[in-house]
Amino acid sequence: MEKTLVITSLPQAFEMVKQMNLSGGEWESDYRVAGWQALQGILEEQMRDRIDRHLEEVAHRGEADRRNGSFSRHLWTELKDIELHVARSRCTSAVGVVRAYARRILAYGYSSGPPTQLSGGFGR
Repeated sequence: MEKTLVITSLPQAFEMVKQMNLSGGEWESDYRVAGWQALQGILEEQMRDRIDRHLEEVAHRGEADRRNGSFSRHLWTELKDIELHVARSRCTSAVGVVRAYARRILAYGYSSGPPTQLSGGFGR
């Protein structure tokens, strides 16, 4: 009977690659670049979605708020230092998405590199 493995998260995928004990070369750098780019895209999309939901809730209550661009923060991961553009409105920001990700990584012990943390201040 064939064994099947389903990888459900990026940290789990990295752990599996580490267990495979593949060393260096072009392949390693390819997966690292793809990994941090995917992580950056996912987190930035979730932050935009968080602001969208906030603006919908505010509009439903009849209050005023609007988008107000973004600000940069750095997330240190075992892949690299990722610069994120944190979406914000006039009243709030979506930095909580990144904080939640960092807490999850630290809580489950997926990081074997530098600690996962957010730098550059925490905003609102």
